[in-house]
Amino acid sequence: MAEVINITRSSDDLIKQAKSKAEAEGYKLLVNPVDLDLAFSQGGKTVRSEQLNRYAAKYIALPEGIDLNRITTGVIVNSDGSVYHVPTVVTKVNNRYYALINDLRSHGTYSVIWNPQDFDDVKNHWGKADVNNIAARLDLAGSGDNKFSPDRNVTRSEFSEIVVMGLGIMRQNAPRNVFSDVPDSAWYRNTVAIANEFDIVRGYDDGHFYGNQQITREQGIAIIARAYHLIANPASLSEDEMNTWLAKYEDAASVSSWAKADVAQMIKAGIVQGQGPQFLNPQSNMTRAEVTALIARLLKTTNLIDK
Repeated sequence: MAEVINITRSSDDLIKQAKSKAEAEGYKLLVNPVDLDLAFSQGGKTVRSEQLNRYAAKYIALPEGIDLNRITTGVIVNSDGSVYHVPTVVTKVNNRYYALINDLRSHGTYSVIWNPQDFDDVKNHWGKADVNNIAARLDLAGSGDNKFSPDRNVTRSEFSEIVVMGLGIMRQNAPRNVFSDVPDSAWYRNTVAIANEFDIVRGYDDGHFYGNQQITREQGIAIIARAYHLIANPASLSEDEMNTWLAKYEDAASVSSWAKADVAQMIKAGIVQGQGPQFLNPQSNMTRAEVTALIARLLKTTNLIDK
């Protein structure tokens, strides 16, 4: 089965809308939007799927002479000109630089943006690089007045949004909401529905999501582990392997039984590094900076974004 990629220039109207949105939102379009369509050909027949079961690479040529330090990420452009981040790596092919966009969609309209961020309250914070990097990709918002509030605890709804945006699976036509306590008017309605569709976040036995509930470190790590499986599909750890990886931390016994496999898998992958060299603190609440670091490591470890 062969891949067939068709690339065409987007309509003038969509290009105009995308540039208008960029100016209004404060980021810069580096490339005019292009339409990419990925299909598969076999035996003279062409097969196309809306949703792929793995990330596929799509290449957009970057303008000659572009400053590679002024490229933030590739984006998918919606019909109204707004954009969502898609994980992107800058790569060189035959002396030409390209934005290698990693996406689960078979087709869409894409561009590349420049959107530097530099929050005032992370200038001396351990999470500065990851916070500014992930925020620049439009995956998370500040808390106002050019502040990020890195040490504030994160809620289940906020965590879901950051993961969905970071993975590049956000879309406007979100699936049906399955949680009884998530109204259609909730700001996180679409991201939670999409995260649940991909089995990245799950509700409770009573059918509720509890979006305003603060998330613990082990709960957050379990969500990141499910996102990792979506990207990498790793082999399950044996019980001995699981215990070996957990034993690196003095408080491993504090990890809930349901979370042990996920936490161990993320330690092995290098995505979880604990709070300090000896402790996981699995029952403590996760902060905004911590979830940002997890997302950054997830995307870098799986080669979906530049390291």
